[in-house]
Amino acid sequence: ERYLEQALRLDPENSRAYLGKLMAELRVHDLDELSNIRSPIGEQKLFRRAVEFADDEEKLTLEKCIELNVAHIEAMKQERIKHEQKRQETEALEKKYDEALTAFRNALDRDRNYASPWNGVGYAYNYLGDYHAAIENCQRAINLDAEYAAPWNNLGYAYDKLKNFYKAIDCYSRAIELDASDAAPWSNLGNAYDEIGNHAKALECYNRAIALNPKHAAAWNNLGYIFTRSGDYDNAVKYFRKAVDIDAKYAVAWNGLGYAYNFKGEFKKAADSFQRAI
Repeated sequence: ERYLEQALRLDPENSRAYLGKLMAELRVHDLDELSNIRSPIGEQKLFRRAVEFADDEEKLTLEKCIELNVAHIEAMKQERIKHEQKRQETEALEKKYDEALTAFRNALDRDRNYASPWNGVGYAYNYLGDYHAAIENCQRAINLDAEYAAPWNNLGYAYDKLKNFYKAIDCYSRAIELDASDAAPWSNLGNAYDEIGNHAKALECYNRAIALNPKHAAAWNNLGYIFTRSGDYDNAVKYFRKAVDIDAKYAVAWNGLGYAYNFKGEFKKAADSFQRAI
C-alpha cells in the first residue's frame, strides 16, 4: 500500500493505483473478489477516482465490475428474503404440528381406545423429529388396531430416521399389505431399500408409487437420485424436473437437479437449480 501511495504522489491520475489501494484496503486480490464484496463498490471514493482517470478499456472493465457487484448484492438480498420466508414457514409448520398434537391429545382425553389420534400424535412427532416418541405413539395405535395401515407407515418412517432400516422395511411392507393403494409407503419402502443397497427393489418401489400417484413428487425425486448415482444424468434430470414441476418449492429436488446438471457440464442450469434450492 505504501508503494501505491507513492505512485499517486507521483501521478495523482493513476487509475490503477487508486484501484490497487482500494483492493488493498478491502483485502481482495482481483476484480472478481471486488465484485463480490457486500457493499456497493460504486460508492467507494477510491473506486470512483479509478473510474474517473481510467482509459476507455479500463472504464468498461470497471463498469462491468459495478454491474456484477450490484447483481451480487441483489442476490444476497434475495437470499436473505428466502431464508426469512423459510424460517417463517418452518415456524408456522411447527406451530401447526404443535396445535395438531394438542388436538390429538384432547381427543385421547375423551377416548384413549381409539387408534386414529394415537397415530396422529405419532405422525406429528415424526415431523418434529422426536422419533422415539413417534414410535411409542404409533405402536399404541397398532396395539389398538393392527389392521390400520397408517401407523405402520409412520412407524416405519420413525425407524427409517433412526437408521433401523430393516425394521422400517418390515413396517412399510405391513402398511402395503393392509393398503396397497397408498403411494406413500411404497415410496418410503423404496428409500429404506436404497439405504441398504438394494437399488433394484428401490427402483421397483418408486415406480409402484408413481403408478399409484403420478403426482407423488418424492418418488420422482428419489428416482432422480437413483439415476444420478448410476451415472444416467439425462434420466436424473428428467425425474428431478418431474418432481419440481409437481412441487416448485421442493428444495431437495432442485438441489438434486443442480447436481445432475453439474455432472452433465451444464453449469448455468446447475447454478440456477441450486439457487432455487436455497
